[in-house]
This record gives sequence, structure tokens and C-alpha cells, in this order.
Amino acid sequence: MTALDLANTPRSVEEVRSELDPVAHLEGTTALDLLRRTMALSTVRLVAQVPVVEFGEDPEGIHDTRVAVRRLRSDLRTFGHVLDPVWADPLRAELGWVGALLGRVRDPEVLVARLDARIQSIADPGIAAGKMLLDDLELQRVGARRRLLEGLRSERFGTLVERLVEGATDPSSVDGGTVDAAETAGTLMSRPWRRLVRAAGRLGLQPEDAGLHRVRIEVKRVRYAAEAFSPAFGTRADRFAAAARELQDLLGEHHDAVVSLAWLTANGIGADDTSVAFAAGRLAEYESMERDRRRDAWPEAWARLEKRKRFWT
Repeated sequence: MTALDLANTPRSVEEVRSELDPVAHLEGTTALDLLRRTMALSTVRLVAQVPVVEFGEDPEGIHDTRVAVRRLRSDLRTFGHVLDPVWADPLRAELGWVGALLGRVRDPEVLVARLDARIQSIADPGIAAGKMLLDDLELQRVGARRRLLEGLRSERFGTLVERLVEGATDPSSVDGGTVDAAETAGTLMSRPWRRLVRAAGRLGLQPEDAGLHRVRIEVKRVRYAAEAFSPAFGTRADRFAAAARELQDLLGEHHDAVVSLAWLTANGIGADDTSVAFAAGRLAEYESMERDRRRDAWPEAWARLEKRKRFWT
């Protein structure tokens, strides 16, 4: 019995895969054709990963599920100009609910893995006491996982799956959805690109961590949008998306270092146990260096993305 069965969803994973075969949505090249395809891909990915999350055998299950949810939310935003907001906005909100449940599990999961790997890599016996810090994070993860499973087994999640399947088949649109994808791309791609350019332009020569985090969010949306348009634009969109992903990954590493440093500062450096405080301080030094290294590297990755020809112009 899968989590979908527990949610009383009338569709099995196999049925969803069959009904939402993304190839079937490539018959045309309108904006709605592209939305159907990208929604189908992400919905299939989401439904397929739910049992993986349920059984907990693959550590990447949470990550893959979260990516599917994020991509669905981003695609609904990208194609928002051609969608009925009365239909799209509540769907995005429900995806946000699932995304929040997943994030409360994934964030401590990533932090535990990151700090544990750091401890293993540092040749200093005193750093081993840092493992004591990870116990609290593990407890946090276990509690969040319990709440996530409750959510995935709920009628609310079952209803969301049904709405996604319906949306990937017949999204509620306005007249613009029937326009050729090449004509629509200028409007739909320009919006996330302008937001990214504005976010990058506000950084200055000494960018703050929060500003880089905003750029990371915006570049991820640009990347997802480019990948959604890939069937209509081919290699040009793929190359642009690859450059966006490079920048997103770099800024993701920066963000992970920032989060890790903040957590160590708040939870370890002032610990009563001096061995734990020492280990936390040493770990914080490494995270600080990693943060600075990624921050220094971001302008080159940004320049490569800017130079990549914008396929929608």
C-alpha cells in the first residue's frame, strides 16, 4: 500500500504515469501545450516519489519530491499570464503547503549531512565533539518527518494530486493560452528575467548574503521557465538553462554555508560544553571560508549567464 492509497486517491502511480504521458502533450507548440507537458513531468515525478518518502529507503526521496513541488509552483507562476488566477492561485497555495512540510524535513537533513561530512574531513580530534550538535537536528528531522507523512496520507493531499492530474490535462486558461509558444515566450520569459536582473543589480560590489539568496531564487525560476520552453526552442533554451543551473548551484552552495554558519553560531559556539563549543567554532570557520569563496565566484557565473543568448528575443 502506497501513500497514495492511504490518501484514498483513486489513481495508482501507474495510472497517473499512463494518463500523464508527457509525450502526448507535444502535439502543438502553444503555451498551454508546454504547460501541460511540464506539469505532467513534475506531477508524475511527485506521485512516483511519494512512496519513496513514505518508506524512507532513499535519502534523495525528500529532495526529489521537493524539486517536483517547487517546479510545479514555478511553472504555474511562469505561465500565470495565460492562466485563470481563480484556478491557478489556490493550486500554487496548496503546493506551497506541501513544500513547507517537505522543507522542514529536508533542511535539517541537509545540515546534518553537511556538518557530518565536514567533521569527517577535518583532521583534528577535537572536531569530533561536533557530532553531539547533530543530535538535536536529528530530533527535529524526525518530528518534521512525522508531520510530513501525516500530510501525505491526508485527504487534502489526495485532492491536490487529483487537481494536478486534471491541471496537467486541461489547465484553466485565458485566451492567451492558444497563442504560439514562440510568440508567448517573449512575455512569459521576460518577467522572471527582469526580476532576476533587478535582484542582481541591487547586489553591488560587496553583496550581502540575503541579496545573493534572492538572486538564487530568481535564477531558479528563470531556469525552470527556460526548461519548460525547451521543447519549442531546443538547444538555445537548453544552453541558457544550463548556464542558469550553474549559477543556481553555486549560489545554493553559498546559501548552505550561510545557513550552516548561522546555525553553528546560534546553537554551538556558546555551548556550556567547551569541547562542543570548540568544535562548533572550528566548523564555523570552514563554513565562513566556503561562504566567502562562493560569494567571490558568483560574478563570473552571472557573466556567463548574461552572455548566453536569450532564446526568447
